[in-house]
Amino acid sequence: MLVDGMFFQERKRIAQLAASARLPAVYGFREHVDAGGLISYGVNLADIFRRAATYVVKNPRRCQAG
Repeated sequence: MLVDGMFFQERKRIAQLAASARLPAVYGFREHVDAGGLISYGVNLADIFRRAATYVVKNPRRCQAG
């Protein structure tokens, strides 16, 4: 499965169509599996954003705008 914004938005529908056709599908994000997909090989987006926030908190002077 390609990793794209459109595919991410339609993840529930894609998982349902793959399951109804009995097609095993590998997805790029865990959210696809949460929507009913078989397996993912990618990252957990919520975890990545949480980790990025810890770097912003640790380095406030380096992350100032402008």
